[in-house]
Parts: sequence; C-alpha cells; structure tokens
Amino acid sequence: MAIEIPTNTALYIPVGPFLDKTDGISPELSVTVANSAITLIAGAADETAPTVVLDSVAGNNGTNTLVHITDDDAGMYYLKLTASNNNRYGKGTLIIEDTDTYVTVFHEIQWVSVPYYNWKYGTTLPNVNITQISGDSDAADNLELAYDGTGYAGGTTKQKVDLETVKTKAITCADAITILASVGTAATSTAQTGDSYAIVNHADYGNAHLVRSKTPANTLSVDANHFVAVPETQDVNAKTVTNGAISNATFNADVGSTAYATNIIALAVRKVLDELKLDHLIAVAESDDPVDNSIIAKLAATGGDWSTFVGSTASLQGIRARGDDAWVTAMGFAVAGDEMKLEDDAITAAKFDESTAFPLKAADTGATILARAGDAMDLVDAPNETAVTAIQNGLSTFDSTSDGVKLTTGGIDAIFDRNSSLSISFETLINRIYQMINDKMEVTNESGDVVLRNIADSADIATGNVTDNSTTTVRTGLTWV
Repeated sequence: MAIEIPTNTALYIPVGPFLDKTDGISPELSVTVANSAITLIAGAADETAPTVVLDSVAGNNGTNTLVHITDDDAGMYYLKLTASNNNRYGKGTLIIEDTDTYVTVFHEIQWVSVPYYNWKYGTTLPNVNITQISGDSDAADNLELAYDGTGYAGGTTKQKVDLETVKTKAITCADAITILASVGTAATSTAQTGDSYAIVNHADYGNAHLVRSKTPANTLSVDANHFVAVPETQDVNAKTVTNGAISNATFNADVGSTAYATNIIALAVRKVLDELKLDHLIAVAESDDPVDNSIIAKLAATGGDWSTFVGSTASLQGIRARGDDAWVTAMGFAVAGDEMKLEDDAITAAKFDESTAFPLKAADTGATILARAGDAMDLVDAPNETAVTAIQNGLSTFDSTSDGVKLTTGGIDAIFDRNSSLSISFETLINRIYQMINDKMEVTNESGDVVLRNIADSADIATGNVTDNSTTTVRTGLTWV
C-alpha cells in the first residue's frame, strides 16, 4: 500500500523492514546509514518524464536522515523528508539500498492535498468549493448568494420558505387563491362544510336541482333532456313523455292503427320485403295460387306457369305416391324375402351381347356353364384369341422354342418384391440365404460376437452372438445391417 504524504509538508515516514541480504529474513537493526543510498522518484500526471527528487543521497547527510526506530526488533527505520521534497502531487517511488548489507527496500509514495490528508487521518471536515453547476459558474455563484444571506443574483430579495408560517397563517397566492391556516394544523383539521365549498351554480343542473331519491337509495332522478328536480312520487313512463321527445308526434296513432295502409310498422315491414325481393317468393294474390313466374311457381311448374301444375301428380306427395306404385308393380322382378331373383330367361341373347360377355340361360346348371365356358376358353386345342390376349397382359410373348413362358420385367419384379410372411421380399430372402451359405462368418471366442461379412469381405452385413454355458450353445438371431 502506498504511503500517503500531504503535499508541501516536512515529516518523517516509516520505512523498512531492512532484512539481511544473506538469508532475506533476519532483520538488520544497526545498519550503517552512511552507506545507505536513498533515491526518490516522482511520477508525472501526463506524458512528461518522471522527476528525480533524491538521487542516491546518503542516510546521514543531515537533511534526509535515516534513523532506526527505538525499541524496534523488526528492522524498521524512519526517514525525514523536507517540504521541498514533498512539493508535488501524485505517485512516487522510494528506494533505499546497501547491496553489501541488506535487501533493497522499496516503497510507493502518494502525495495528496493537505485538506484531504487532514480529513482522512484527522478530525478536520472536508471543504467543499463548487465553482460550476452543470458547467455554469454563474449558477454556482447564484446558489451561494441564495444561501449566504446577501440575496440572489439579479436583486437583493432573499428567498425564504418558512413552514411554520404556512402552518399558522393564511397565505394568499396569485389569482386570489387563499390557503387557510387550518390546512397546516397538525392535530385536527377544520371540516369543510356548507355550500361555499362545493357548489355548482347552473340554471338547469346545479346544486339546487340535484335531488336524492329514496328508492333506490342515494340516486338521482333525471329526465331525457337534463338534470331536473323530480318529485319523489312521480313516475317516468310513456305517458309522461311529451311531444317532441319522439320526433313523430302521431306515433301512438300510427302504431295503434289496424289498417294496413296507415300502420307505419306494417308499411315498414312491406318495404323490407320489397327491398329484399321477398315479395317474389310467393306473391299471393286474391286466390290461394302463387303468381306466375314467382319463385314457387317456377319450382313447381314448367316455365313458371302455375296453371299447368297438377297437384295430384306433380306435387311432392303425388310424385312419391307414383313411385311407390311403380316399385310395387314393377314387371320382371319377384321379391322373395331379402333376395331379388331374376325370372327365367330374364337375360337373353337379344339383351346380352354374347360376343363380349358370357350369356346366361335359364336352363344352365353348373355342368352346362362349365362346358360352355370350355368352348370359349379352350387354351390348348382351340385357344380364344381374346382370352389369350388378356392372359398375356402380365406375361411375355410365348416362347415357341421352350416349354415355358417368359415373364416380363414387371412381372419378375412383382414376384421378387412381394413380401412373405417374414415381412421381407422374396428377393431379400434369396439373397440372405445365399450370403449365409457362401459368405465369411467371424466368431470372437472371448465375447461370442458373430459377424457376417459381405461377398468382398469389406464390410459387416449382419451381427449376432453365441453363448456357451458348458451345457448348451445358443446363437442369437442375426441383425442385418
């Protein structure tokens, strides 16, 4: 830690410890101060080179004397520094050396102001001297004048805030606003009652017209225009609404009229129907019939001509009745239980093209059907060209030089890619069987690990394990990579 020294002050500072140069720990209590060289270097506050204050001064020169501290056993001495030595601020370095006797002593020096030194190490309070406030020296001067009793800059009137006066006296402010003394009363306050404290002087809705109602409690009764004084017993209903509150003065007569032409609500409804063209939906005239070309007429009759509509046959009910009759009396069908059976000879050659489909006959039995099928599907003695072509869609052309039939590439892929019950394709199954028989398999004796290699013996294609408990040897299923 640096030794702090008040600037421009002569004083003694403790230095050391001085330790024997041989072991570096034994204190030197009686060094020859004449052989000690004292050097003091002062640092600069900017890029200026440091200053040599003492240059290898002997410890007995009378000015900067080095003396052993009385009753000290730790190798501590004190050194005298003059005011001229300390006539500076900032950091410095003190060096005391005698290479023949003790280890060189180093100390860091810190020169500080006298007020700071006295405040830190004494009982003197620090002095505060503000020369600027926010960079403004005039502001600092005005602040000083405001509190030193001479007044503030720009005049001699003193600024004063007397809270006791505020508590005990009424203060009149600008715009004739008066703060009563009761505001500052500490223990009690004066109740603010009477009309003079809160009054609304308005001809229509001032204090005089604000009337508290009893039912419901503490509410105000008002009319449609403004706050007024309403008697406690008066009801506000449709009878008390005066002409003008509703702009139509004949509202009651218009709404109560039973005549279509004079009832404004009925006329308004008709206006809405006309705007939305809902009058075209039915457009009822003096009879029960819809008007021609109305939506209903167009849905029911061709061309929207209602006169052509026959309810017994063209209505939804009539159509349904006609359909029921048709299904019940349909010719050529006989319903027996839950089955529908064809009548004998229902499908005949005249209705069924024998050139493209197989005809059924009423007299056919299982044997006759098979016999007649043989005539058309004989693939050996008299092959049917159409049947053979259909079969060859999945096969290649017949190879007359061999006894077999060649499959197309698509047919072969379909067979080999089909999954078996093992959830793998036929092609994968054949490959794995071949690899199990032909490829190299390695078994590690210590671990029992099994590895099946590929044909080139360059990679593992399956792994497993073999265990032997001296009674049973078990090989786990292979896991294919």
